[in-house]
Parts: sequence; C-alpha cells; structure tokens
Amino acid sequence: MNKDLSALMHPADDSGKSSNKRKRGSSDEEDEEGSGSGSGSDSPPPTKRVTGKQAASGGSAKKKRKGGGGGFQAEVQLSQPLAALLGTERLPRTQVVKGLWDYIKKHDLQDPKNRMRILPDARMKPVFGKDAFTGFSMMKLLKGHLS
Repeated sequence: MNKDLSALMHPADDSGKSSNKRKRGSSDEEDEEGSGSGSGSDSPPPTKRVTGKQAASGGSAKKKRKGGGGGFQAEVQLSQPLAALLGTERLPRTQVVKGLWDYIKKHDLQDPKNRMRILPDARMKPVFGKDAFTGFSMMKLLKGHLS
C-alpha cells in the first residue's frame, strides 16, 4: 500500500523512475529545457496566493483614495480674527497651524530666551487672547476659532 501512496504523491517519469540526478554526458542545454527549479517535474511554477480580502476586491489589497475631505484634510470655517490673520475663510486644520507657524517665524514672534514660547503681536492677540503661549497649546487655544 505504501507503494501506491508513493506513486500518487510522486508520479514517475515516462521511464518509470523519478530521478533528480544529472545524467553523465548530458549537456547544459538539456538542463535548461527542464524546469528551472530542478525538481524534475513539469508542473508550472507556483502562483502568488490571493487572500480573501484581495479576492473580494478584485485582486488588489491597496485601494486608491479618491480625493480628500475627511479627517485632517477636512476644511473648517475660521473665525473672523483668524481668517483676517491667515487671509482665507476655510482651511484644513493642518494648514491653519502651518500658516500660523509661517506668520510667527516671518514676524519673529518666538521668545528669544525660550523659543518654545510665542509672544503674539497685535494681529494675533484677538485670536489667542494671551500675552504668551507655547506652541504645544496652540491647537487648544484655536479650538474656539475653528468650526
């Protein structure tokens, strides 16, 4: 019975014997004609496995996002003082912070002794309402100006 199972699992060549050994006197061309893996069988090369998600979505696991509009890129309405400072009425939150940092650096509003502190000028004071604040607290102070 073992021979029957062995014959099913390892089918023999036409000659009746399965051998992976190279014959004496064989040329390199004969080796190239066989499978490149050296297994001696004429089975096709293994194919790439497709997961369940890939099969359901048409074979591609990555989906291309069309447009933005959600999360960090969602535009928010700016208050009047903040819109006057940045020059626009609607921006994503990330661009609001970037615009504020550009304004702060352009007008040199960082404390020279402690660069983490920001000393707002007359245009920034209506937005933040403080004489000084840190960059880490900027979003907390902006919360009331974004909707």
